Amino acid sequence: MSPLDLARWRAETLIVDALVAALLARDGRAQAAAVRTIPDDDDAHRRVWSRAILLVEWHGVHGAD
Repeated sequence: MSPLDLARWRAETLIVDALVAALLARDGRAQAAAVRTIPDDDDAHRRVWSRAILLVEWHGVHGAD
């Protein structure tokens, strides 16, 4: 993974974390704020939502960490 890819992955991780926290809290404003921070390039929306859905589903099945 190149340094640029790693930096993008880490930046998206912060967005995923914020989005998952907002989804679990059922906080619509926080959800909207997190979605607005997703970069509009290079399939970022797909990557962020795929990761967020996985974590929300994991939480639903296995509970909080």
